[in-house]
Amino acid sequence: MNSMHFKFQTDTAVPAPTELNKKRMKSEIARDILKRCNEFHSNVDAAHEYFSNAYESYNRDNVPLVLVNISKDQLTVTDHGCGMDSNGFDRFWCMHAETQRRPNGLNRRGYNGTGKIAALRFAERIHVSTVRDGLRQTAYLDLAEVRQAAADRRDPELVTVEQDVPTAARNGTVITISKPLKEQFPEGFDAGFIRGVHAKIAEERMMWMFMGHVMVNQVEVEALSVPRDEERTERSECGHFTAQLYYLEKGYEHELQDVHVLINGTFVAAEKWGKDGHRLANRVYVKCDTSVEWAQAHFEHQRERFTSESRNLRMKTIVPAAQEYKNFVTKIVSDFMKELDQKDAERRKEFLDQQTRDLESRIGKNISAFCTRARRHLRLGTGKPRGPYEKREMVERAERKPSRSPVDFRLEEFGNDQERYRFNAEAMEITVNTRYAHLKAIAANGKKTYATEQAVLETGIAAFIDMEIGLRLDEMFGEAGPKSVGEYTQAARNIRQELEQTAYNLVKGQFEAFRKLSCAMAETEEQAISDLTVGE
Repeated sequence: MNSMHFKFQTDTAVPAPTELNKKRMKSEIARDILKRCNEFHSNVDAAHEYFSNAYESYNRDNVPLVLVNISKDQLTVTDHGCGMDSNGFDRFWCMHAETQRRPNGLNRRGYNGTGKIAALRFAERIHVSTVRDGLRQTAYLDLAEVRQAAADRRDPELVTVEQDVPTAARNGTVITISKPLKEQFPEGFDAGFIRGVHAKIAEERMMWMFMGHVMVNQVEVEALSVPRDEERTERSECGHFTAQLYYLEKGYEHELQDVHVLINGTFVAAEKWGKDGHRLANRVYVKCDTSVEWAQAHFEHQRERFTSESRNLRMKTIVPAAQEYKNFVTKIVSDFMKELDQKDAERRKEFLDQQTRDLESRIGKNISAFCTRARRHLRLGTGKPRGPYEKREMVERAERKPSRSPVDFRLEEFGNDQERYRFNAEAMEITVNTRYAHLKAIAANGKKTYATEQAVLETGIAAFIDMEIGLRLDEMFGEAGPKSVGEYTQAARNIRQELEQTAYNLVKGQFEAFRKLSCAMAETEEQAISDLTVGE
């Protein structure tokens, strides 16, 4: 695979070796850098790239120690891991290069593969100094240079300060991120940013960075405990595989919806093994691991045969041992999900009365009809542009995803009265909280009134709109993501406006019927409920 390199120049303020190679890349790397650094959801997520890379820089037999110091003007990340020699340092500043293994079996690739440029999302300079075997390499890259190179359609220049300079310092790397952007940090790195960094590290330590130590401003960050209502541990008959299953009734978010695959404590992949097609998948988090003996026999000398180079961190299963590991985890998770589905069905059968099921059916038909009409109105999948937010490159007909199924609507009593609804986009499921304060107040005047049904329908449609926005944004931008946060926000705003207008046009007649029936009910004290369905 061809690599893309920066062009190197020498900082004249520091004596430098007589020969410095100038390498040129074969594509628009400056624009690629600006695009990649804007793919991170937040400044904290971008900063975490450096923490995770530092954590993974240690040899297998060493306990990782990552030191993070944040002041008003700069963020410094220090590790005493493997460090880099001149060739490794050259590759560090290279994007899309082939993955290489360290002697201890760990990939040189970082957590997402683009960590060296992540900080350009929120700061003007990235300065890197690394030592390996008594030789130091130092260089820095400025955001202004990348922007200018992108505008000029030329190679960005990386300033090399030191190359193979002898030193008595121990192996390791220091990354200094300085000059925070004024538009994002008017007063410099503030307390909110520090709290966000601390919370992010605590969360990541809960999932995979739990074997070492991470210090932020000289205070060690403790790992969070996994929130759960139920916990179970399963072990394989061979004794080499373990799976910890956590269940949370209100559901997990983000990474905790995945199956985290570790090998002897080393994070390898985030998967969905055993969860596909299960309605309660977002309520289960799984962490699986192997024994030391299994890792030594099958993994440590050939990690590249297990770990994918893709940024979505999937695990390869071409090795029989890896497939055996996957089969164990898939069966354990699938059995647990089936057990949850059965318990949930029994609970619903016991607690939902016939009137509530009838209401679920009516509202489900309404929302499914709205879903069909809205998607027909938005012309999904036709390849016809619909506005500034339309996907830039339409997927070929043969590559299109199959049509999503009608909406499965449910009423449930959540553990709190603040949450209006939950939805599972993959299963096309919407669940409305019957304890939500607004619905409860309306129902207090009469449990099964037209006003209650209207309020439930409005809530269900609001949930569908939120769910549909997420699905359409995923279809629109795909894995590449938007060019900027602003583009993503504007696309979401445009989609919401059109969906809300469509919803109003489709159900305004029905809401008027609800109003008239409610008025008639107030006069006659009738409590009958008619089956009002949005027309096809």
